[in-house]
Amino acid sequence: MLRDVIADALSGVDEVEVMAGEEGEPLEQSVDRLRARVVLVESRGAELTEPYLRLMYRHPRLKLLALSSDGRRAALYRLAPRRRFLGKVSPRGLAEAIRATARSRPEGEE
Repeated sequence: MLRDVIADALSGVDEVEVMAGEEGEPLEQSVDRLRARVVLVESRGAELTEPYLRLMYRHPRLKLLALSSDGRRAALYRLAPRRRFLGKVSPRGLAEAIRATARSRPEGEE
């Protein structure tokens, strides 16, 4: 039902083309087939679930627009590079930064 409401609300909006996956088609296949740049999904909580995180890592330029089930709230998710300034580093400090980076996990992974 939310899908129909969104399609109706966006019909006729310039530069927006609403495309839907085939009934029963996995989301990842729909994204590949349609070459989607933005995907609207229903949000069931504050955080993205594992399938959506995997989808974003597979398609790093993809943006997910998560709508609440009542369609009144939305959140935008996208992967973005982040810089963390380390300041001056010695060879020992550089080695420790490399070790810490290698041990860290991407956000959303546990």
